[in-house]
Amino acid sequence: MITNLVEGKKTKCEQYWPSSGSQDFGPFHVSITHQLTLADYTIRTLSVELSGKTRKVNHFHYTAWPDHGVPDYATSILNFHKMVMKDHKAHRGPLLVHCSAGVGRTGTFIAIDHVLEQRETEGVVDIPGVILKLRQQRTNMVQTLDQHIFIHDAILESVTCGDTEIEAGDLRKRLAQLKTKDESGRSGLDLQFAILDQVSSNVGEAKSFAAQNNLAKNRSTDFLPGHFPTHILMCYPSDLCSLPKHTVDNWRVVLKGENPDYIHTSSVHGYKKHRAFIITQGPMRSTARDFWKMVYSRKCSVVVMLSDLIELDEEVCYQYWPGKRAQTYGEFRVELLSEGWKSGFLYRNFSVQQAKVSKIEKGS
Repeated sequence: MITNLVEGKKTKCEQYWPSSGSQDFGPFHVSITHQLTLADYTIRTLSVELSGKTRKVNHFHYTAWPDHGVPDYATSILNFHKMVMKDHKAHRGPLLVHCSAGVGRTGTFIAIDHVLEQRETEGVVDIPGVILKLRQQRTNMVQTLDQHIFIHDAILESVTCGDTEIEAGDLRKRLAQLKTKDESGRSGLDLQFAILDQVSSNVGEAKSFAAQNNLAKNRSTDFLPGHFPTHILMCYPSDLCSLPKHTVDNWRVVLKGENPDYIHTSSVHGYKKHRAFIITQGPMRSTARDFWKMVYSRKCSVVVMLSDLIELDEEVCYQYWPGKRAQTYGEFRVELLSEGWKSGFLYRNFSVQQAKVSKIEKGS
């Protein structure tokens, strides 16, 4: 399933499985026996009963496809595809794939599968040929140019990066192999990291309009929060990648109710949750108030600091917290409640109060 139930306030698919327990759909009694929810997809195990006979159905639900366009990166859909096909090979019967209309995203997923199998079997890829064959069987398979480009991105990433997944039990052995250097003095880890640099966006090209317009709020202009769409991230010099390099601020965290709303931050997905992390530069004296505004408005109860204030005789982070006496940063009053050492790190507990409201946030 490659659609959410509702996208852009429009129903894309009716929920045909129970949220919990069991539910009847005509003569079919469907029960949900297990559910694993991750950042980009959910895996459900369903039990379907008819006339006393029961069958197990594994339901793979990709939830990260945006309302418009295609996913920002192909890695997620490739991992999803791998998991689906690994499970499917253990069972009989055809693989059922659907989105909303059953042509665009569905065609994209099937085309990726077809081309990956073609490469493995024949050593070649023919993406236009595969799409043409799919359209001969069902009209409008792979509906948009973005989907066409996304298929190329996915195949390119698969070919370039290969299968990097390691079974947890094999990690020690595999890591030893990756650390072994070849005749040129390069290890597998060196080569792996070089590939990551090759298929990732160029830092010098990754521009953020908001960051460019607020340079005084950036400690360094080398790393500005911003994001290229997928066809820019994965592009190699070719006719396919002659599209304009426009920029998108879709990972930038904004200051709610502010104009300008800029702060040097980006959101990052976790394994099980979308936008699970907010990452930022070391605050500056001029941005300390903005930092506490973000902490307060985004309900951050934990801040992890991974630098000193001064490194190599250069300030890398302004001391944005008070000492023994409470201190105000704009409209925010911050008070140190306690501090101490615990298992090799220093922790501090603060209370943060916004002057305009009586609500108090406590965190560490």
